[in-house]
Amino acid sequence: MSVIVLCLLLNTLAALARDIHLVARYVHDDSTAWTNRETVFVLLLPDNYPVVFKTFDSKDMERVISDELPSGSDLYFDYDMNLTLGPNPQLKIPTEAQIQRFTVFCKKKGITLRFSPGV
Repeated sequence: MSVIVLCLLLNTLAALARDIHLVARYVHDDSTAWTNRETVFVLLLPDNYPVVFKTFDSKDMERVISDELPSGSDLYFDYDMNLTLGPNPQLKIPTEAQIQRFTVFCKKKGITLRFSPGV
């Protein structure tokens, strides 16, 4: 009997786990020169609900991820890739220390942090 309950529990947890994307993008408006555009980080939650952050590993970002992503989820950090030009050198990429802290945070939450090519 307990094996059946365990199987049902594992199936439920697998169904709750999600693949979520975190993308780096420019702020596009006419008030800034092209070379000085601000980088923001957009967490694309289910149902096309984006949450925008100015700082890669902010406490607000951690809170939203903790609230929205169940353990077992995969979080993909997608760097802005132009298929013909390659990685966008103008985007501000998180430092190695920020990535390391964020990876530890995700691991503690049971979330796998994955990176797109070029990050």
